[in-house]
Amino acid sequence: AMYGINMDAEYDVTDSMFANLDMGVMLTQFNIGDVLYDGHRYHNPDGVSGYGAMDVGYRLVNESGIYVAPMFGVVGEYYKIEGFNTFDSAIRTGFGAGYLSEMFGIKYEYGFNVSAGTNEYLYAGLHAGVVSTMDMIGGDINVGIVRMFDTITYTISATAKLLF
Repeated sequence: AMYGINMDAEYDVTDSMFANLDMGVMLTQFNIGDVLYDGHRYHNPDGVSGYGAMDVGYRLVNESGIYVAPMFGVVGEYYKIEGFNTFDSAIRTGFGAGYLSEMFGIKYEYGFNVSAGTNEYLYAGLHAGVVSTMDMIGGDINVGIVRMFDTITYTISATAKLLF
């Protein structure tokens, strides 16, 4: 089982240019029995991981609300499983595309993102979100697929947003 929490902050530098900062922590419980690693035996090992990422990008939006947003960034990741720990950093790039609309003070967004990193990381995902501009709150639902080091995982997340 995996349990995690993350925080994402986005800053609009201009109407089109943006900067993102992501941070997160995950606790993992591997209920897989005994694992032999580097001459040591671990029974149902536990792990913790953390990451931080910073991206900058440019969002091009046409008059119908369709957008394309290329981005470039760096990411750092830390993993600790029993007696083994490592840190990895990478450069990544990608883009998002989608549709933005607003009606009666509520903003809607539907889109997809793809990205790749120098750490053999590939991501593709879909998202849908809503924000109330009067209440300054909203949320997103995301589904995606990640391929890293010949391993494929699937992600599902729900996000709450607070606007400042």
